Amino acid sequence: MGIWIKWLSEIQPLVLGCILIWAGAWKIGMHSASQAALKSALANIVSPRIAQLSHRFLGLIEFAVGWALLLPPNCKGEKFGVLALGLGFLLYLGLAKLLAPSRPCACMGSKEVPISWRSFGRAGLFFIMAALSGEAETFWLQALRGQPLLVVLAFAEFLLFLAFSPDIEWRWKKPLFSKNFIRVEDCAFAPEPLSKSLKLLKKSDAFKEFQPFIRGELIDYWREGCWRFFCFPACWDSLEAMAVFAVPIGGHPQQIRAVLVAGEENQVIKQYKVNA
Repeated sequence: MGIWIKWLSEIQPLVLGCILIWAGAWKIGMHSASQAALKSALANIVSPRIAQLSHRFLGLIEFAVGWALLLPPNCKGEKFGVLALGLGFLLYLGLAKLLAPSRPCACMGSKEVPISWRSFGRAGLFFIMAALSGEAETFWLQALRGQPLLVVLAFAEFLLFLAFSPDIEWRWKKPLFSKNFIRVEDCAFAPEPLSKSLKLLKKSDAFKEFQPFIRGELIDYWREGCWRFFCFPACWDSLEAMAVFAVPIGGHPQQIRAVLVAGEENQVIKQYKVNA
């Protein structure tokens, strides 16, 4: 048993480093992370604006600690840092479950699901991994060269971490867990010009229904998997709003979704009903 604990401790800086870089890069660079922060439990505990700023600041810390774990040499500072992050995650989840039980965590992904036992399981797993990393004596790359079996253990830990992550979109995890894991959705990687998606949007019934409320040109757009999103400034009964359209890649105008949102929390005030 002792040798397995030793092996696990040696690869924790690699596993934790990759997880933190992934979480930090998502919080810093993805538009979906900024929107998730507005709807998170933290936004209910403090304020949406402070939640956004804190979310991005945490992303910078995670990104920095992640790289520190991956780069030699091993030092006590980075091990204490990742242990503090693990303890902070557990405390945040406890507070969020108490004060905003219906709000999502927005810790690793933008999927809106309430904090559950899986969220606590992931935070607990992270804390255990962080504690194990403190026992590492050998740089992870040297450990892998000396014992190739550790690659399998590291990959198994990644899969376990994903299994405990309810806020990460399933479409990214499904290829890892399904029998046909080599296959992926073609549309998620299909090249489609922005002009084509806009043309599809402009001739849709959804755009025609929302056009009376639109008060300007396109102000933002992004792509997530098989969908491309477009935002236009809008107005609803003298209230500043935003019209958001979801256009499927390689789809049809009849499949386009649309909502009209307003307020700091982006409350939905009108939704386009897709014909069956």
